[in-house]
Amino acid sequence: LKCRLAQSLGMSDADGVASDAAAEAAEAAEAEPAQEAETAEPERAVDFIRLLRAGPPLLRWLPLAGAAGAFIASRRTRVLLSCLVTVDITFDVIASKLTSQRGELESKRRRQQCQERLPQSLASGPLTMYIKCPLRDFPLQRPAVNRGLSRAIPMVRWEEVETLSLLCLSGHGGLESIDPKLYGSVGGLESSAVSQLAREPESFGGLRKLTLSLAQLVGLPLELQLPHVQRVKVLCLDADLMCEGLHRLSITFPKLSRLHLILAPSGVLPLCSPGLLAPEDLRLTVDPTAAAAERDANVFVGSHLLSLPFSWRGSFFQRVVRLQMAELNEDHRGLALDQLASVLRTLPALRRLGTVSLQTARLLDIVREDCALEELVLVLELDEFQSFFRMLLPLEQQKRRIGLRRLAVHFLARDGVSRLKANIESAVLACWYNVAAALIQRNGIVIFSIGEKQLMETALLQLPWFLPRHFGLDAVEYTSGRLPSSTPLARPLTYYGVDGVVQPRGTLVAGSLRPSAPVDELHCDSPIMASAANPTWRAGDRTPAGASSRARGRMARSPCESRSPKWLTSPLADAIETLLTARQFG
Repeated sequence: LKCRLAQSLGMSDADGVASDAAAEAAEAAEAEPAQEAETAEPERAVDFIRLLRAGPPLLRWLPLAGAAGAFIASRRTRVLLSCLVTVDITFDVIASKLTSQRGELESKRRRQQCQERLPQSLASGPLTMYIKCPLRDFPLQRPAVNRGLSRAIPMVRWEEVETLSLLCLSGHGGLESIDPKLYGSVGGLESSAVSQLAREPESFGGLRKLTLSLAQLVGLPLELQLPHVQRVKVLCLDADLMCEGLHRLSITFPKLSRLHLILAPSGVLPLCSPGLLAPEDLRLTVDPTAAAAERDANVFVGSHLLSLPFSWRGSFFQRVVRLQMAELNEDHRGLALDQLASVLRTLPALRRLGTVSLQTARLLDIVREDCALEELVLVLELDEFQSFFRMLLPLEQQKRRIGLRRLAVHFLARDGVSRLKANIESAVLACWYNVAAALIQRNGIVIFSIGEKQLMETALLQLPWFLPRHFGLDAVEYTSGRLPSSTPLARPLTYYGVDGVVQPRGTLVAGSLRPSAPVDELHCDSPIMASAANPTWRAGDRTPAGASSRARGRMARSPCESRSPKWLTSPLADAIETLLTARQFG
């Protein structure tokens, strides 16, 4: 048959034989690799222990709650992973219960903040920890610190942690509370220890953060230099020393990269002087205890001086990349905010900004094409949603995105929270989804935080569980007028997931995002292990072993519907029109 086929194609018998030989050789060549593959040893599986010993920074990609399984997998993995952890520790040495009510409230606030932050923090750290040590451990030594840390997070072998930094605050956790052998591990000092630092600067080789007053800064020896200190907080309560003190900063701290100035109201004006230059990371706070009229007057004058057409106009802010200024969220009289916004719009290096009101964001014109911000921290009242979405509407009409990679929104509800109608709730959700998915950068994220606990029961706060790719949750309780701040330049833009956070019941949810009631029987006391031991339930998950039949029934009928809600496909313009016609949004 092959010969006939060859003849029909005009080939000779010799050609046919040659082609047969070539075909057989090709088949043999194809068979040889297969035989070699069969005889070769199978490829060795990836060894997790060997991978950890190779030194890749695996914990930089895992939240602490998500890394719990790797820590407890074996003794060797626990040791190897613990070597990669870094920690910043704030501590108290306590003889008995705190007698000061203010001290007790501060201790409780720190403890709650650490409990909320830790599960969402990267496992590599630096983990921000707060521990209490009994008086019998005075003066504090490394074994006592390890015991306190083990009580908080037992899965880490703290004896293996090499990068450990103690933040010595004035009061119960001051420098006098620790053994001198630990001075090299001190990472932060308060103003009460500045005199000892000036006498023994070589004893504090690990110092990175320093808090001092303006008078202490001016009184430091001229020959003293602290190149390892990168963060400085200055209490500027004497405006007469402002210029001299700010000039001394660059001399005493040549590698200063992050500066926090707490100003008396009269201290705003010296910032407008020529020759002053702030570092890349700047935070300004006008004394909140000062009289409101005095604060408004000085901010008004200072903002106008900054905007005057001098040759040094706005030079203090020229190098600023991150600016954290709470006054941008306040309603100052006159044109103070207008003048401040005009100065901020001209800053060439500004990338991270907080914490601003909707009025300030509108004055900054964050939707303009030359806006280079990558992070914005915004405070919104519930009744300001409509105005915020209308401000962003030109982006959808022009089919473009702004440069924001992280939009942090802090919700306030001073007039209370109520359940919305289903169509209004869907319109609000559609607007926020359009903002996260189509108006900021493709890899951007929207982080929610709240000022009133009741807001946790609304549909908006279900989005971090329903769409974790686009939304995150800052679970810290911001009380007593405290507000979230922008991310320091030393840290990457932070994504707060819902690891270790209990999903709210959604009692104020009217639509499809209302989850089922949480399972009380599966409550986990440890904030670190809560996510691994009892993750928030979603439809389609396996029922945990040990759950009661009643709990199994509740979880089977749980959270979000399998079908995509209609508001996911609603354009921003249509959703805004729905809000405009609703009485609840005026």
